Order: sequence, then C-alpha cells, then structure tokens
Amino acid sequence: MASDAGRGTYNIEVWSAARKALDEICDRSGISKKKVIGRLIEWFVRQPLELQAVVLGQIPDRSAIYLLRHVADQLAAEVSSRQDRTGLQAELRDRLDGPQSPPAPPRRP
Repeated sequence: MASDAGRGTYNIEVWSAARKALDEICDRSGISKKKVIGRLIEWFVRQPLELQAVVLGQIPDRSAIYLLRHVADQLAAEVSSRQDRTGLQAELRDRLDGPQSPPAPPRRP
C-alpha cells in the first residue's frame, strides 16, 4: 500500500463476473472504478459490526436474516428519530420478510 496525504492505494483482485458487473455500474453511472470502490469501502467501514460480519460471510445465512432484521430496525429507528419517516421501518421490514425469509424469532421480554 502506498500512502500520500491520508489516502491509500490498494491492488485488488475480483472474479470475472464481479469485474463485468463493476464495469456496467461504472459505465451506467459515469463514475470511475476507483471512486466506486472507494465509496463502497467508505460505506462499509461506517456500517455496524454486525452488518460487516454478514457481508464478510462470518455469520451463517440462517442466522444472518435475524441479524439483518435487527440492524434494519435499529437503522430505521435512527432515521425516524432524525426525520419523520414513519414508513421506512415498515418498508425495510417488508423487504426482509419476503417469501423466502424464515419467521422472526420470539422477542425477549
């Protein structure tokens, strides 16, 4: 890694399908690959540790849906407290409760 003025440069390897998808995103948005990847990394490091663990594949898929539901509830509550977006939490829950989602675990008293 080379560093200058607080920035770092990394060489990464991506599979062919991911590279093609990244090319399409960059072509469609008009943003360079470096910017897209940089923005993704900046977004990723700001996420809760639980969400980072899911993205990194450190949580089994069966458990991940429960964890993601919890994180979505927390994020929606944060947004609701800052702005009047009462439908956001319901929308996030609807997206997570799609037809393939297992039932929610019982809530602790």
